[in-house]
Amino acid sequence: IMYSSNDWADFWRNQVGANVIPACSKTKIPKVTWKEWQEKPIPQEVHDTWKRTNAFKDGLAIICGKVFHNEQFKGMLVNAIDCDDKAGVDTICSHDVEKTAQGTLVEQHANKNKCHVLCYSKKPLKNRAILQDDKAPKIEIKSMGKHLLYCAGGYHKDGSLIDIVGTKKIKIIDSTDLEKQLDEILKPFEKSSVVN
Repeated sequence: IMYSSNDWADFWRNQVGANVIPACSKTKIPKVTWKEWQEKPIPQEVHDTWKRTNAFKDGLAIICGKVFHNEQFKGMLVNAIDCDDKAGVDTICSHDVEKTAQGTLVEQHANKNKCHVLCYSKKPLKNRAILQDDKAPKIEIKSMGKHLLYCAGGYHKDGSLIDIVGTKKIKIIDSTDLEKQLDEILKPFEKSSVVN
């Protein structure tokens, strides 16, 4: 099934429950200011206006953080683990991407050395970015309403479609357990990327 950009906007809003904004996915530039939507829900009429004016045609982004639009997950946070190289993908999807994608929502585009893994949690995850250290897996943790995730329904800068690999359902995780795992993986690199 080919979804339209408006269908994707509805999916991210209604199924996932996140605030979704129009953006140019290829250039990773939001088309609207989004600071005001970090802590409060985007009203239905604003979302509908964006759809009516075709604002999502160049892509979209979700605001990682509070779930506002899906009663089942209200009060939780939607988090994204953004893996930006093969080492990052191998670290987070330890078996393989397809296996991980059976348990929770995973997105990829043509470059299979990158992916997004999404999860719900009751408590926010610590925002992290390990992108500078050449030896480290390139992983970014997006949570707490501070980060955008350019997601399925848009195109990557390489021109390929960002799409969901397996299930469209997002798993609820224990944030304490995940933080411990992330600490084990990332702590050595977090220290080495600090300039003395």
